[in-house]
Amino acid sequence: MAVWIIVCDTFMLPLQANIIYNMFFMLSINRRTTPHQQYVTANVSDLMEQKLQALPLEAQMVLQVASCLGCEFGWNTLQLASDAFPPAFNELALEKYKTPSLCLEGILSRSVEEGVLRRVDPTTYCFVHDQIQAAAFNLVVEEDRQLLQAKIGKSIVDQASPEELDGVLLLAVDLCNSDPSLFASSAKDEEHFAQLNLRAGKQAVQNSAFSYAAVYFMSGIGAMGNLPFEDNRQLHVDLYGLASQAHYCKGDTDKMNECLDAVLSFGSLTVEESFPLQMTRCKSLYVRHQYNEALALGQKMLKDIGYKPFPKKAPMPYVIKEFIKTKRLLKKYDGKFLDLPLMTDKNRLRALKVFKALCILTFQQ
Repeated sequence: MAVWIIVCDTFMLPLQANIIYNMFFMLSINRRTTPHQQYVTANVSDLMEQKLQALPLEAQMVLQVASCLGCEFGWNTLQLASDAFPPAFNELALEKYKTPSLCLEGILSRSVEEGVLRRVDPTTYCFVHDQIQAAAFNLVVEEDRQLLQAKIGKSIVDQASPEELDGVLLLAVDLCNSDPSLFASSAKDEEHFAQLNLRAGKQAVQNSAFSYAAVYFMSGIGAMGNLPFEDNRQLHVDLYGLASQAHYCKGDTDKMNECLDAVLSFGSLTVEESFPLQMTRCKSLYVRHQYNEALALGQKMLKDIGYKPFPKKAPMPYVIKEFIKTKRLLKKYDGKFLDLPLMTDKNRLRALKVFKALCILTFQQ
């Protein structure tokens, strides 16, 4: 991971590494089989579909929701999704089991006995085969599937504690994104939906899964279509800025430029807001070998934060003078740089980032 960060920071774009990270990330959030699953032939799968339909109605309801949670799911996650159960479920639960919680326990135990589920540990279950999971999902009317998934995601988000949500955030947001219209009833809901995708995208970035992150950020941008920029300024800047970085890291410069152009078109961005956006564009120009354009942009960025641009040809006396100043400073501190206080001036830190970029660029000329 450290090597990846260093390489990205120096404008390289190792797409092969990104692909490998995405493969591992995809396996971690969407496993189709587990060591606890059994091989089931197509014939047995057909029989299991019939067996699912023969189960009590409340069991079918629970298994439909469970099938949307993945091949393996936790008892707690299923409980968090309980708001997505049909209204009839509570009536059946009270009638047969006295409480919905006891109903869930009874249904899961029976599903294990029937060979539909396998108990992985005391709080975790898995479908014995992905075809059985698909059969449970197919019990849902096709027109209602996306809405059901979105309702499950919303139920998890609404009922989970902050700590619980961190553990199932990607699952919940993936489900919510199945039908964004569920979150379009008010500006508050749209903002909340955009914030969820922003959090999910940041979590995906931490796993170096930039393709997934880009999807989350773009979903958040889509949710903000009717939200005024000034009322949700930081959310707009964060989503567009991080989306442009995610597209850059996965090599999609067209989408990156679309995001950058869109957010910069708002026109009233501060230097603090616009600087990271311009740095992303500068990196993109470099990896596409557009060195002159990258240098020009770097010079403009320095000017925007109050520094004079470099002269095209520096006179030799000027160069000698700067070397002498540097030598004196080095002698003054005698190598004790680690004892110096950390730099906190934001403009100087920004300038150093530009200088670092321009130093690399000048060697390409």
